[in-house]
Amino acid sequence: MTFEVDNFSRNRNLLEHGKIRIYINSITTTTLLPICLVFSLHLKRYFSSIVLFSLFIFYGLTLSVKILILMPFGILIFFKFNDYKNFINLILLIITGSLLISSIEILNSYFNGFAVPETLFANYIGRRLFFIPSFNNFIYLLEYNSKVFSYWSQSKITLGLVDSVYTSSIPKFVGLKYFGKSFSVNVGWIGAGYANMGVIGVMVYSIIIGLYFSILKTLSKKFSVKLISTASFVSIMYFLSSDVLTIFFTYGTLILIFILLITKKNSVKV
Repeated sequence: MTFEVDNFSRNRNLLEHGKIRIYINSITTTTLLPICLVFSLHLKRYFSSIVLFSLFIFYGLTLSVKILILMPFGILIFFKFNDYKNFINLILLIITGSLLISSIEILNSYFNGFAVPETLFANYIGRRLFFIPSFNNFIYLLEYNSKVFSYWSQSKITLGLVDSVYTSSIPKFVGLKYFGKSFSVNVGWIGAGYANMGVIGVMVYSIIIGLYFSILKTLSKKFSVKLISTASFVSIMYFLSSDVLTIFFTYGTLILIFILLITKKNSVKV
């Protein structure tokens, strides 16, 4: 465990988590902790909320993952202001303000060697949340414009029946080719869909995401828009930086849907 946020990437490489541990940690941090925190906030179980909030920080420090430290704050803000009548305008204001501060910090760094400062806005919000996803999608579209697609050969859904033309995973292949051997370039549904099957792959992923939103809309009639939108906030955020199938299976979004389906309406009333 390290409290030096700037050294998280280096420390994460030293941890060498096994596949099973990564799988369990992914489901826990992306699905189970968020939905438990949302239910605790909704039911006004404040002690449980504090414990769950602290677990996010603990996991973030233990796994050296910065987003886990920021995630509970996002959930809390999303839950607190969801009923606000100008909620969308508030979100747009926060995004605009964050981008403005990020741009100022990055422009300021330009005159000092152009090293992106390790700050909340310039690095974690501006660069990682906005600039990097867009740039990574561009890299994927550029690389797979050759029409040599993966056709989900690296996914378990093809049952090993599709031969892979790549000796490593797609993120590692792209990272090695464009950035260096220590990089693994994850990308959202546009780049990942295009890498697997071009424009048709993007359409397939878009349809899956659309179905997911339709399910959430249906569930919001069972509970409330506030509870459903906050519970799904994390999974929706990951669509910007992860493969759609990874989000549903490895990150446990299917488990989230299952939990919401089997939960009785009366059990979450305050």
